[in-house]
Amino acid sequence: QHPLDGFGFLVPHQENRSLLGCLFPSAIFPHRAPEDKVLLCSFMGGSRRPNLAHLSDDELRHHLRRELGSTLGIQQEPEKEWIQRWDRAIPQYVVGQSRREDALARAEENNPGLYFHGAFRGGISLMQVIRRGHQLGQELLNY
Repeated sequence: QHPLDGFGFLVPHQENRSLLGCLFPSAIFPHRAPEDKVLLCSFMGGSRRPNLAHLSDDELRHHLRRELGSTLGIQQEPEKEWIQRWDRAIPQYVVGQSRREDALARAEENNPGLYFHGAFRGGISLMQVIRRGHQLGQELLNY
């Protein structure tokens, strides 16, 4: 049995799994689950396995239980579970994204006071967007 003593894990593309990653909210934040329980948040499908979006909830449960069994050694059934489907949840950069970002930078340089911000530029994670938003706010204050 895995001690769940971190924030979670991501699954490398090379492993060719249905599971993209799993967070351990009850290990990160106190009181997210009773003392003798754990809370997991698992992510499946995405651009790697878009076919999973069309599976029934029961089929998704089957895939997830198999994945959590092989990665974390979890064999028992969950007491509670919740399935949420998010279509196109994480932006997927396509070939040429760096050229588009370069074009945005040139447009900003050539048009003082014009700024672009969002997950389409500089990183898709919430932390990257927040960090860039803070930087942009400072730039706007100094404009």
